[in-house]
Amino acid sequence: MKTIKQDILKIKKGIICHQVNLQGVMGAGLAAKIKAKWPEAYNIYMVAYESGIINLGGTQTAKVDDDLYIFNLVAQDNYGRKGCFSILP
Repeated sequence: MKTIKQDILKIKKGIICHQVNLQGVMGAGLAAKIKAKWPEAYNIYMVAYESGIINLGGTQTAKVDDDLYIFNLVAQDNYGRKGCFSILP
């Protein structure tokens, strides 16, 4: 694995992995920026959400350019600014 230190939204080639939740929302942080720049990543997420096949640990892959893929990693049940939203006790 190669670590690249730069603005992730300027990547032209490779795979971008980021976390999404189970709520059908990519409304803040990096997810919102990815949604705005590469709507294909959001669309595939919403297909999984609306069809009820989204689950923790799941992924969706969107090809957004010839050499660039976005992986949505479903790793959060809920979201918000207060409290802990992990699935662990």
